[in-house]
Amino acid sequence: MATEKQINANRQNASKSTGPQTPKGKTVVAQNALKHGLTSSQNLIKGESRDDFDLHSDQLIEEFNPKTPIENHLVQRIVTLTWRLNRVNRAQTAALNSLHHSHRNRHPSPLAGLGARFAPKSDSLPPPDHEFGDVTVKDSSKSRVIDNLLLQERRLENSLFRTIAELERKQLIRKIDLETTNK
Repeated sequence: MATEKQINANRQNASKSTGPQTPKGKTVVAQNALKHGLTSSQNLIKGESRDDFDLHSDQLIEEFNPKTPIENHLVQRIVTLTWRLNRVNRAQTAALNSLHHSHRNRHPSPLAGLGARFAPKSDSLPPPDHEFGDVTVKDSSKSRVIDNLLLQERRLENSLFRTIAELERKQLIRKIDLETTNK
């Protein structure tokens, strides 16, 4: 249990560290816990473009042409799910590239033969999305990174297909209702 002196010292120290003050600083620290963003509630993460997301959204809204608030909600869900599905595909590629890059550039074990120790090391440039791949690999503890990404992909696809089916059902009902009222 902390003493009264320790509690007072902690309070004084806490009053000195008030965290970020500016909106920009607050935005930055809000991302501190974000890793790969595959389960993020945010639509955009570091390395993704707002313009690309808006274009993606506009294209899907145009394709599905929602007419009611619930249809609009379902289309927005489709936008988010397809964007996250693209992110999973990018994460898979980045993770594989990161694993390949780290394997090619690792230092040989001291127990390895002389040939391995004196073989030229491939100091290739890091692949695109190297940081994203490293974060994805580290978050999965390297052991099951691809399995975890495939699981995320399957979950997103299942949710996407259910959402599309529900949207199509709602639109069909609306169309039938419209046809019956016009007769």
